Amino acid sequence: MARRGTRNVVGRTGTRSGSDVNNGDEEYDAELAKNVVRFSAPPFDEEGSWVDYESQFILRCKVKGLGENTPQATEARRDLLLAYVGATPLKKVKNFMLPANVCNMSFNDLLKAFRSIYKPTRTIFSARLEFEQCLRQQDETFASFVTRLKELAAFCNYGRSFEERVRDRFAGGIRFPEFEVEIRQRWPQGENPDESELKLQQILDLAESMSRARKELQDKTADDQTVSKVNRATENNSMERLATKNQCFKCGLSHNKEIKCPASQSKCYKCEQVGHFARKCRARRVRQVGMENKEDRDNDTENDDEEENRIDHLIINRVENRNRIPQAKITVKVNEIEVVMEFDSGARASIIGRTLWKRIGSPKLNRCQSKFVAYGNN
Repeated sequence: MARRGTRNVVGRTGTRSGSDVNNGDEEYDAELAKNVVRFSAPPFDEEGSWVDYESQFILRCKVKGLGENTPQATEARRDLLLAYVGATPLKKVKNFMLPANVCNMSFNDLLKAFRSIYKPTRTIFSARLEFEQCLRQQDETFASFVTRLKELAAFCNYGRSFEERVRDRFAGGIRFPEFEVEIRQRWPQGENPDESELKLQQILDLAESMSRARKELQDKTADDQTVSKVNRATENNSMERLATKNQCFKCGLSHNKEIKCPASQSKCYKCEQVGHFARKCRARRVRQVGMENKEDRDNDTENDDEEENRIDHLIINRVENRNRIPQAKITVKVNEIEVVMEFDSGARASIIGRTLWKRIGSPKLNRCQSKFVAYGNN
C-alpha cells in the first residue's frame, strides 16, 4: 500500500515537523493493517443482487475502520473485495477486464466492472409490470408488503416518484376492503387537506391502526358469542330441571294443577288401579327395557324384518313384582303351538328358553344380527 509523503502540518498548537508526520503515517498504516486482518465478508451469491452486495461490502468496510478515502484505505478495499468476492465472480471480472490487471485497478473502477457483469437482465418494462401487479399475500404484514414493493420498485427507475409509486401500489394491492374505502374517503385527491403530499408512512400507519381495531372487535365478538353459548346452555339445563321437577306423578307429563290429569280416569294395566299410567306405577319396581340403536329410524313404514335388522343392541330387563300382583298375560301361537307370554308393550323382542324351544318343535335357528343382553349382562 502507498505511503503518505513527508510534509509540514500546521495545527492549532503550532507547526509539526516532517518526522512527526512520518511517525503518524506509520501508526496509521499499522492500524489499517490490523483492520484488514480483522475484516471478513461473505462471497457474492450470483443468484442475488450485486447492488445489495456492494452496499453491504462498503458498509462493512466503514464499520471495520476501512471507509476513509485515503489511498491506503481505497487500495485496501480493492484488495479485500477481490479476496472475498468469491472464485467465480473473481474469474469473471478478470476475463472481463483483459488485458488489464484487476489488481492494478482503482476500487471504483473495479465496482463499475462488477456492475456491468451483474447488470439486471430484465427490462424496465417487465420490472414495472411486475411491480404494478404486486398484491399483498395472505398473512403478510403491511410492513413486509411495503418492503417487497420497494425491492421491486428498485428496478423500475422511478426516480423522484419512487415513494409515490410505492404508496399508490400499497393502497391498491393491500387486499383490505375497509382500508381501501377509508383511504378514498379521507384522501380523495391523494393529498392532505393542507395540500401537502400524502406520505407512504401515513397510509401505512392507518392500515396498521385499522387492522388492530378489527382484530380487537373480532376478539370481543368471539368472547360475546362464547358467553351467549354458556348462558343458553345454563338456561336449557335449568328448563330441563324445572320440567323434571314439575312432572305429574300420575301421567309423567308437565301440566298445571288446574288442568285435569289425562291419567286420572285411566287404568294401569300393571296394577289394574285407576288414576295413573303404567310408567308412573309405584306398585312394582320396573326396570325399563333399553335399546341402543346406531341407526336412525326415519321411516316408520319399514317392515318388521328390516326394522329388526336395524336393531344393534337390545337389553332384556328383568321385571320384579313387589306386591305379587298378577302379570298381564296373552296367548300367542308360536310354530302352531299356543304359548302364554307376559305382555310388555315396550319390548321390541322376546326370548324363550331351551325347554319352550323344544316344545314348539325345535325349529331351525338362524343367526341374528342383534345382540341380546339381559339386565346385568346375565
